[in-house]
Amino acid sequence: MHGATIAVFEGEMPFADLVKHIEGRLHLIPRYRQRLVFVPFNLHHASWEDDPDFQLENHIKLHTLPPGTSLDEAVKEALVVNEPILDRTRPLWETHVFTGVPDRTLLLTRVHHCMIDGVSSIELSTVLMDFQLEPAPTAPAEEPWRPAALPNAGQLLLDAALDTLQEQVQTLRQNQSLLGEPARLAERTAQLTRVTSSLMQVMSQPIVAAPWNAAPVSRRRAFAWLRYPFSDFRAMRAGIGGTLNDIVLTVATEAAARYLNHHNYTTAGQSLRLMCPVSVRREGETAALGNRVSGMFPTVPASPMDVVERHELVKAETIRIKNAGLAQGLELLIESAPPIPPSLMTTALLSALGPGSLATTLPPPPRPVFPLPQFGYNFVLTNVPGVQVAQYMAGHRCLDQVSPLMLGGNAGYGVVVSTYNQNLYFSLVSDARLLPDIDLMAQLIDDVTQELRARTEAAGSPIREATPS
Repeated sequence: MHGATIAVFEGEMPFADLVKHIEGRLHLIPRYRQRLVFVPFNLHHASWEDDPDFQLENHIKLHTLPPGTSLDEAVKEALVVNEPILDRTRPLWETHVFTGVPDRTLLLTRVHHCMIDGVSSIELSTVLMDFQLEPAPTAPAEEPWRPAALPNAGQLLLDAALDTLQEQVQTLRQNQSLLGEPARLAERTAQLTRVTSSLMQVMSQPIVAAPWNAAPVSRRRAFAWLRYPFSDFRAMRAGIGGTLNDIVLTVATEAAARYLNHHNYTTAGQSLRLMCPVSVRREGETAALGNRVSGMFPTVPASPMDVVERHELVKAETIRIKNAGLAQGLELLIESAPPIPPSLMTTALLSALGPGSLATTLPPPPRPVFPLPQFGYNFVLTNVPGVQVAQYMAGHRCLDQVSPLMLGGNAGYGVVVSTYNQNLYFSLVSDARLLPDIDLMAQLIDDVTQELRARTEAAGSPIREATPS
């Protein structure tokens, strides 16, 4: 459950300069020097505490690749480094530096999802990177960092009891407040009923049996990425309507449908369902770290079709979801549900780690002759708006930023759509066992994009040449 970003920098960045750069900004990111401390017997959720053993060298590591290593080869090395889970006894982040690519430096940053989501990852980048080649010096910390002592078992248990009591009091107050406002209670109840009914209806409908959903995911990854001028997608949006998210949903789902058709999967009359994270950050939470996402589950045909016709279906589906307020309703449903005991969460984690670790050593499952109906969703597509100007680190300009999405369960394929410095990126990641030909999926995404470009140009909105990478 850690997110990753691979950033490509211009020039060869001295490792010592990078370490000094990050060290000078640690006081701006307190969570970077905090670790999880678990309550005895898992009676309550872990807490963030200062790490008295924090050493920066445990979190910034140098990988010296052979001189002349290509960019693609370096990215593959970064994917291997990204495989293991983060060490739970230390702060949940790492930065890995890769040298050896001529006139380039790669940085792989791994941060656990409990610390950041897509929005806060962009906020974090604005702290660690600059907007000028030679920025003003960062103001030092007002006083040297001195970690607080870790709480002992007795203190952890006492804090857990107080937190539990506080949560119960807060729940009681909320319930009393709702009882005193019948109209608000009725509205909240109706919203919960609507979202529950809608989710049950959606999730009860089967989805296409895609190869990347055929087994629990392993740790091995395949990765591909494409870069386009952001203006291309703005022009397509202006030419055929909808939102930018509608455009990328159209491209990604049509490419997936063509991939299934290319491999002779039965798709007639079947559906592709996506999980699309939606930020639900409230006013005042924009610059805060943490994870504040809900989700929506658009469902579209799994068979290849005319790209403009698909776009119209995507627009109608996202409008339906937005009008129903399903993303906000899902957040309310999660908040209204009883909290999951930490002991059960630990059991779930161990059960998830077991199949995933074992799956790495097993061959992909054989293709079934008569596939059983599948439910849930086929893959995750997340859209992360980024910084639209160049960023710099330790005096080196960042050229590209791409993001291998975390995978889990039986969702062995995912897409991150991000923007940086007037470019739009598709980052495609898959379980290398379940979807090994990720380059084919990337080619299909480019094919669909070019078709949309052509149709938009035919409608009178010219677009300049795109530059896939």
